[in-house]
Amino acid sequence: ASGASFTIKVSLPVDVILNDVSLIVSGGSMSLSTLRAPVFSGTFDTPVAVIPKNTTSSRPTPYYVPQTVLTTGGTATGQEIDFVRVVGASATARITSVGSQPFSERGVAAGEYAWVFTNTSNSTVNYEFSAWWEERP
Repeated sequence: ASGASFTIKVSLPVDVILNDVSLIVSGGSMSLSTLRAPVFSGTFDTPVAVIPKNTTSSRPTPYYVPQTVLTTGGTATGQEIDFVRVVGASATARITSVGSQPFSERGVAAGEYAWVFTNTSNSTVNYEFSAWWEERP
């Protein structure tokens, strides 16, 4: 809804290489803030699925178990380290803050982070978010 926000708590027990962060908006506008060392409020007890990039049956076994944990259910404030805004007036708009150019990936230290999505339009907005990273234990 207009003015509403949604937060994903990102718990990284190991360093990662962040390869891609993409936000697609169909009509309306939305912002995405990445916070480092955020202060969390509420209970982050709803898990967000972490789906492997390679799900082929021929991948090596035993399968790697991701260590990154994503949860929702609360809010966060803190130091903003990345910010993007997407406006999709009547068509679909897309922004990629990481991975938009070759070698634009970035290293991210183990710790806690938050992705905060805010509807900055005057109506309901539909969006799709994806992120791709490699854990470096």
